[in-house]
Amino acid sequence: MPVRNASYIKILPEHSHLRKDRPRALGKGGGICICVRNTLSFSEIRIPVINSCLEVMGITINDYAIINVYNPPRNIMTILDMGFLSRFRRIILLGD
Repeated sequence: MPVRNASYIKILPEHSHLRKDRPRALGKGGGICICVRNTLSFSEIRIPVINSCLEVMGITINDYAIINVYNPPRNIMTILDMGFLSRFRRIILLGD
């Protein structure tokens, strides 16, 4: 989903912005975002929800899957939560 122009997000010129906002039921604001230069062709990855506390989104560029993950404090994440990664050969995993 392209980013909406909001005062708390600095829009990067010449970039596409994809964001996944944190549901309000989970607390105040927040969420994750991926910014991609407009000269790069990318596709968004559909990622199944396995652990409701994890915030995960991803894109593919060429042969690479770029995955952005936020795992909140006190949440236990297991390898099973990221099992969908097995379908990719080259992965760049980012997060907090």
